[in-house]
Amino acid sequence: MSLHQLILLGCLSVGLAQEFMTPTTDIVAELKALKARVEKLEKEKQDTPKVAFTARLLESGKQHTGPFNIHTTLIYKDVVTNIGANYNPTTGMFTAPVKGVYFFSFTNFGYMSNGAHIGTTLYKNDEHIVSAFQYKTDNTEDVSSSAATLVLEVGDQVYVRLPSGFKVYDDAHDRCSFSGFLLFQTEDALKPCNSADHS
Repeated sequence: MSLHQLILLGCLSVGLAQEFMTPTTDIVAELKALKARVEKLEKEKQDTPKVAFTARLLESGKQHTGPFNIHTTLIYKDVVTNIGANYNPTTGMFTAPVKGVYFFSFTNFGYMSNGAHIGTTLYKNDEHIVSAFQYKTDNTEDVSSSAATLVLEVGDQVYVRLPSGFKVYDDAHDRCSFSGFLLFQTEDALKPCNSADHS
């Protein structure tokens, strides 16, 4: 390597070292901003309510529920989990404590007899959301289940109804249940996503 090349390499090295030692960004300010952001996220996490429940239809024994002549709200009396106490085992209603996105699931079991079908329907306030039905067949017993993710406002109620002419059966195996939990809290109404926006 020639002397000229060595001098150029030395100048370049000094320049890079000076640039590293005098960065264009203020590291202390960046660290303060990062610390403030972490503290904000930790506070938001602490402020977010813990919401989750699972309830089974019967506290003990075994019985058929239904069929009835009218739609009937099922009351899941055997509460397994009720973090936040937002599920009411007296009414069968879950009431949203905060605005957010929630997940719900429900399961049914029954014996095919007496011309009645097996199944239930999930409701949000008075709105039918999803159903899990099993119509009468030659099978002696059957199961059905479904689930839904819902955007709820404070005070919205979610519950399961037994439609007119349907029934369920439960016993010590606890095959009829209702569960739900808060996925995340929201501040503003969620906007629908248009697939064309992502093309």
